[in-house]
Amino acid sequence: SDLGFMGYLGPAGMPSQITRRLFAETSKAMAAPEVRGIFEKLGLIGDVSGSPEEFAAEVRKQYEQAGRIIKIAGVQPE
Repeated sequence: SDLGFMGYLGPAGMPSQITRRLFAETSKAMAAPEVRGIFEKLGLIGDVSGSPEEFAAEVRKQYEQAGRIIKIAGVQPE
């Protein structure tokens, strides 16, 4: 399991053409050697993988997993 991930989130109902454009531009930027170098110096992989739909599925999966952990641990809001 990954230790974490990064991504951009937009408002609910954001038009898919905007989502796709942001994904394409982010992918292009992350492929640039100077940007990739910055992420690598910070100890981050800097890969853009999958699709916007796959990222949304990963966010949902992580959210559900965190919810189960919180419930098992009995964490309550203060």
